[in-house]
Amino acid sequence: MPVLVYKKWQIPPAAMLLALGAILRLIWILLVEAEPVSDALWYHEAARDLAKTGSYQKNDAPTAFFPIGYPAFLAAFYFLFGSEPMVGQFANLLLSILILFFSYQLAQKWFSERIALGSLFLLAIYPNYIAYCSLLLNELLFTAMLLGGFWAYEKLHERWKAWSSGLFWLIACHVKPWLILLPAALRFFHSRKYSWGNVGKIYVIILLFTSLWAWRNAQVMGDAAPFSTNGGINLLIGNNPYASGTYTFEGEVAAMLDSTLSETERNKEANALALSYLSRHPGKSLKRIPQKLYYLFHHGNEGFYWLKMGHTNMPAGLWRAASLSAQLLYFVILGLCAMGIIWHFLQKNPPAYSLRSALIFCGLSLLVYSIFFGYSRYHFPMIPFVCMFALTFLKAFISLFKNFQ
Repeated sequence: MPVLVYKKWQIPPAAMLLALGAILRLIWILLVEAEPVSDALWYHEAARDLAKTGSYQKNDAPTAFFPIGYPAFLAAFYFLFGSEPMVGQFANLLLSILILFFSYQLAQKWFSERIALGSLFLLAIYPNYIAYCSLLLNELLFTAMLLGGFWAYEKLHERWKAWSSGLFWLIACHVKPWLILLPAALRFFHSRKYSWGNVGKIYVIILLFTSLWAWRNAQVMGDAAPFSTNGGINLLIGNNPYASGTYTFEGEVAAMLDSTLSETERNKEANALALSYLSRHPGKSLKRIPQKLYYLFHHGNEGFYWLKMGHTNMPAGLWRAASLSAQLLYFVILGLCAMGIIWHFLQKNPPAYSLRSALIFCGLSLLVYSIFFGYSRYHFPMIPFVCMFALTFLKAFISLFKNFQ
């Protein structure tokens, strides 16, 4: 690995870029205020109550509406350091550092040192990722645990890698439950690396805790929901006569559900309505997929809009400049990524093996959100892989240009 020599110190570039990312995020947290709103407020209040009472509740009643993963993560910090939003923001800073570290390690393993350093640099300065440090949203935890699971499987000893991946992905499943599909997808589409034995170990870890959580939900809520009680509502949001392809749960959509029902009963009612709509209108559901994918990718600066919702103290001019720069960088990287994936598959002997794990996760994400609904927050975990793909194309294009000259 190349190093920067300063007197008697040898500083690896990766360490410098990791420090750059941490410093930028620390400065951001200290200077930029953001009040929790919407989902962030829900997570904050649930974590605060969990830290105080030991019970996952909302309005003094047990809940499982959102998966417990991120509220439990915040609650651990609130219990130790107090339940101010800034405590959660510093917890997000730790998650951001993990994301940078795991992204570098995976790019180094799957691609090359140069691609790894380039990806680390992009993620260190990526405006939207920096903005998320101020937001008490679950994307940072999910992305860190997702990458951690891949890192453990790629870098740890054969004896421990599957068990360790299972621990990371257990937490990720209790942030976004659909991740439970990932080990099976890896087994079927990347079978040379993911054996039945290792995938079985991953599922043992995931299902062991999940069964305990389902038992808790059965005891206190009367429904053995393994993860959460909002899956049916999310499915209905994307599959109803008024669906727009993105999050819309008000007016006619909300009126479809009986407001007098309990949390678990409403979820079951929503699930039944969504499945009924899908079975009766499969053509309309298929036609809506492009809309859902559009809303999944159309913004790369949604973190700044969440800041604005939270009455940030950023001056309006600075907010517009930062938001615009985030969107422009996102479109450049996304465009390069698309060309990079196409370029790889146009090669006579594409290095698909090194790309396969990332492609499987991204493909699974597209499938899930094509069924549910698109929302800009949801592409957040794909960005490290997008950066890697973008840089592989850029590297190939530069090499081709030099050869042409």
